[in-house]
Amino acid sequence: MSVLDSRITVPVKLEPALYRTLRAIADRKGCQVHHLLEQLAERATQPKRTPSSTHQPRPGDPGVTIPDGYRHKPVPDGDPLFDDLEDLHRHGCTDAQISARLGLTLDHARRLRRRLGLKPNSPYQHRRQQITELHGEGLNDQEIADKLGITPQSVCDTRRTLGLPSNYDRKVTRR
Repeated sequence: MSVLDSRITVPVKLEPALYRTLRAIADRKGCQVHHLLEQLAERATQPKRTPSSTHQPRPGDPGVTIPDGYRHKPVPDGDPLFDDLEDLHRHGCTDAQISARLGLTLDHARRLRRRLGLKPNSPYQHRRQQITELHGEGLNDQEIADKLGITPQSVCDTRRTLGLPSNYDRKVTRR
């Protein structure tokens, strides 16, 4: 320890799963795990903030009922885990993808998403979008299936669900 540095080094024992979660968050934020722990210690020792008059209620705030009809514990402002979960959800990730990326169990990821008042993302949402785009380019079911690595019947079922007509009889144009 240098003379100018008055900080004390404290060894910390963490469960491997917790460390992986912290490391994943730190990687996304471009810092190291010990920086996250230092921020946590600083926040824990600061006096509690009182909500300002401009405070907008979030799902999970006391007295706020979210779509599932239950009241939930307040969601802490600026919590990196909730911020990361909201960001991944906004980009269309499912609960399983969120749990894998954040190093959480699937059940924990679901509970956190519900606390934020977010509806689950469909695992088929991205696939439907791909099929719609390729269909719009004029590809038939077999060509779409080959491109996406799925069966033509899956493409046909999805296309019908989306109300898209068949491209089977399209006119082929050569360049």
